[in-house]
Amino acid sequence: MPHIKDHFAHYFKDGIYCDCDIVAGEKIITARGYAHYEFMMAVLARLELLESNPRLVKMTLILSKNQS
Repeated sequence: MPHIKDHFAHYFKDGIYCDCDIVAGEKIITARGYAHYEFMMAVLARLELLESNPRLVKMTLILSKNQS
């Protein structure tokens, strides 16, 4: 079975593969399965919600630890 990078390479011909937990480009944000907190923070930052509501940082940290 081909590596996941090779399997989907034709979709991202102009892109560069980065062996990172999270990658945030101009058009796409992608992350590995275990990087859910980093992915959530990247999406919130891209939507500029962290600047408008600083409490979100604390709430997302609580959510990432599955605490209530």
